[in-house]
Amino acid sequence: AARVSVFPNCTAKAKGERQLYVGDALLQARELGGMVIRRPHDRGFMINADLERDIWQKGFNSLAAAAAGGAGGSASAGSKIKASLECKHYSLLLTEPLFNFDSVRALAEEVRDIGV
Repeated sequence: AARVSVFPNCTAKAKGERQLYVGDALLQARELGGMVIRRPHDRGFMINADLERDIWQKGFNSLAAAAAGGAGGSASAGSKIKASLECKHYSLLLTEPLFNFDSVRALAEEVRDIGV
Protein backbone atom coordinates (compact mmCIF):
# COMPACT_ATOMS: atom_id res chain seq x y z
CA ALA A 1 0.00 0.00 0.00
CA ALA A 2 1.31 3.43 -0.93
CA ARG A 3 1.89 5.94 1.82
CA VAL A 4 -0.06 9.17 1.39
CA SER A 5 1.34 12.45 2.66
CA VAL A 6 -0.93 15.46 2.91
CA PHE A 7 0.13 18.77 4.38
CA PRO A 8 -1.54 22.17 4.74
CA ASN A 9 -0.91 24.47 1.79
CA CYS A 10 -0.37 27.54 3.97
CA THR A 11 1.90 29.25 6.46
CA ALA A 12 0.90 30.46 9.90
CA LYS A 13 2.41 32.70 12.53
CA ALA A 14 1.11 33.39 16.01
CA LYS A 15 0.65 37.06 16.79
CA GLY A 16 3.56 38.37 18.82
CA GLU A 17 5.80 35.36 18.09
CA ARG A 18 8.65 34.96 15.65
CA GLN A 19 8.14 31.29 14.78
CA LEU A 20 6.67 30.67 11.33
CA TYR A 21 4.90 27.37 10.68
CA VAL A 22 5.21 26.24 7.04
CA GLY A 23 3.21 23.38 5.52
CA ASP A 24 3.44 20.21 7.59
CA ALA A 25 5.01 22.06 10.55
CA LEU A 26 1.56 23.55 11.12
CA LEU A 27 0.38 20.09 12.14
CA GLN A 28 2.63 20.28 15.23
CA ALA A 29 1.34 23.70 16.34
CA ARG A 30 -0.12 23.56 19.84
CA GLU A 31 -2.63 26.41 19.47
CA LEU A 32 -4.16 27.45 16.17
CA GLY A 33 -6.37 30.19 17.55
CA GLY A 34 -5.03 33.68 17.00
CA MET A 35 -2.67 32.65 14.20
CA VAL A 36 -2.29 34.72 11.07
CA ILE A 37 -2.60 32.34 8.12
CA ARG A 38 -1.25 33.07 4.63
CA ARG A 39 -2.35 31.01 1.66
CA PRO A 40 -0.87 31.10 -1.85
CA HIS A 41 -4.30 30.69 -3.48
CA ASP A 42 -7.45 32.79 -3.45
CA ARG A 43 -10.70 31.49 -4.94
CA GLY A 44 -8.80 28.75 -6.75
CA PHE A 45 -6.21 31.02 -8.38
CA MET A 46 -2.56 31.20 -7.39
CA ILE A 47 -1.78 34.71 -6.21
CA ASN A 48 1.58 34.16 -4.49
CA ALA A 49 3.94 31.82 -6.35
CA ASP A 50 6.86 32.52 -3.98
CA LEU A 51 4.81 31.38 -0.99
CA GLU A 52 3.68 28.27 -2.87
CA ARG A 53 7.29 27.47 -3.79
CA ASP A 54 8.38 27.80 -0.13
CA ILE A 55 5.57 25.52 1.06
CA TRP A 56 6.34 22.86 -1.55
CA GLN A 57 10.07 23.03 -0.85
CA LYS A 58 9.41 22.47 2.87
CA GLY A 59 7.01 19.62 2.08
CA PHE A 60 9.45 17.87 -0.24
CA ASN A 61 12.30 18.32 2.25
CA SER A 62 10.17 16.79 5.01
CA LEU A 63 9.21 13.89 2.75
CA ALA A 64 12.88 13.29 1.83
CA ALA A 65 13.90 13.41 5.50
CA ALA A 66 11.16 10.92 6.40
CA ALA A 67 12.25 8.61 3.57
CA ALA A 68 15.88 8.80 4.73
CA GLY A 69 14.79 8.10 8.31
CA GLY A 70 12.73 5.11 7.22
CA ALA A 71 15.71 3.71 5.34
CA GLY A 72 17.72 3.26 8.51
CA GLY A 73 19.06 6.80 8.68
CA SER A 74 18.52 9.26 11.47
CA ALA A 75 16.09 11.95 10.39
CA SER A 76 14.30 14.06 12.93
CA ALA A 77 12.45 17.31 12.35
CA GLY A 78 15.36 19.36 13.68
CA SER A 79 18.25 17.43 12.15
CA LYS A 80 20.44 18.93 9.44
CA ILE A 81 20.11 15.97 7.08
CA LYS A 82 20.72 16.39 3.37
CA ALA A 83 18.34 13.86 1.88
CA SER A 84 17.34 13.36 -1.70
CA LEU A 85 14.00 12.21 -2.99
CA GLU A 86 13.57 9.46 -5.57
CA CYS A 87 10.78 11.19 -7.50
CA LYS A 88 9.92 8.09 -9.54
CA HIS A 89 8.48 6.55 -6.35
CA TYR A 90 6.04 9.40 -5.70
CA SER A 91 3.06 11.01 -7.38
CA LEU A 92 1.85 14.57 -7.08
CA LEU A 93 -1.66 15.75 -7.80
CA LEU A 94 -1.89 19.38 -8.92
CA THR A 95 -5.24 20.80 -9.91
CA GLU A 96 -6.19 24.15 -11.39
CA PRO A 97 -9.42 25.88 -12.40
CA LEU A 98 -10.92 24.80 -15.72
CA PHE A 99 -10.64 28.21 -17.40
CA ASN A 100 -7.42 29.31 -15.75
CA PHE A 101 -5.64 32.42 -16.97
CA ASP A 102 -2.44 31.80 -18.96
CA SER A 103 -0.40 33.96 -16.57
CA VAL A 104 -1.61 31.99 -13.54
CA ARG A 105 -0.98 28.69 -15.36
CA ALA A 106 2.60 29.82 -16.08
CA LEU A 107 3.12 30.55 -12.36
CA ALA A 108 1.90 27.05 -11.48
CA GLU A 109 4.32 25.54 -13.99
CA GLU A 110 7.19 27.54 -12.47
CA VAL A 111 6.36 26.23 -9.00
CA ARG A 112 6.01 22.69 -10.31
CA ASP A 113 9.56 22.86 -11.69
CA ILE A 114 11.26 23.68 -8.39
CA GLY A 115 13.68 20.83 -8.96
CA VAL A 116 13.98 19.09 -5.63
